[in-house]
Amino acid sequence: MNRRTDNPPNLPSDGDRQPARRRFLAAVLAGAILPAVAAESDETVRVALQPGDGARAFNGFITEYEAVAYLVPLRQGESLQVVLATNNAANCFDIHAPGIDKPVYVGSESGNQHQLVAARSGDYIVRVFLLRFAARDGQSADYTLELEVVAA
Repeated sequence: MNRRTDNPPNLPSDGDRQPARRRFLAAVLAGAILPAVAAESDETVRVALQPGDGARAFNGFITEYEAVAYLVPLRQGESLQVVLATNNAANCFDIHAPGIDKPVYVGSESGNQHQLVAARSGDYIVRVFLLRFAARDGQSADYTLELEVVAA
């Protein structure tokens, strides 16, 4: 007796394709919240802060795909306190550690304030940007970024 099936041999069933569809949708949705551009186009601001100097405020304005990278030298064990106040909920920051490709802190997932303890000495980058959807929509943001270095 010949039985016909909906799926020819060696082809995945619809149920087998579900994880692939979910991964594809997750990738598409992640693209909507990723930073707007790569770091090569960032404006760069070198920050000279020492432990005990107190917090220093940086006022800025970004629009669309602009981003500002604040380079903060830290010694191992020092803490960096970061607070971002902004008029646009799609304005956030990431923190990048020296020698690590991915951010060690992702503000779009965790909020607009963080205290980081430096695992190694070097320049840490606090990158202020608009989320991709906001950049595409032509949005902008006025912000104040407060940075403070605290001794180990």
